[in-house]
Amino acid sequence: MPHFYASYWNYSDCENAGWYWRDLHPSWGAECRYAKGTDGNYKWHLYMWY
Repeated sequence: MPHFYASYWNYSDCENAGWYWRDLHPSWGAECRYAKGTDGNYKWHLYMWY
């Protein structure tokens, strides 16, 4: 089950954060999803699998 990690304004920041954590923990998974945040603005949300 994916766990929310953080929100980013652009896809590249989200993707880079996902790759950072995957480089540290190769067994983890990462996915960026575009959705509305709790503030009502659309952002990229990073989800991680441990």
